[in-house]
Amino acid sequence: ALKSEMVEVRSAGQAANCVHHVFALGGTDEDQRIHFSAECLDPDENRFSLRAPMQ
Repeated sequence: ALKSEMVEVRSAGQAANCVHHVFALGGTDEDQRIHFSAECLDPDENRFSLRAPMQ
């Protein structure tokens, strides 16, 4: 089981799976600010990392 936490708290975002990685995109934080960020989960490393923003 993965126990890694995301870099940024987000809800209402989207997720996609590509080549054994999971990408978390967009969403809002606890103050309802919109995220333009993207994170990638590498299951081999068991950690999330930030990617280039979508904006």
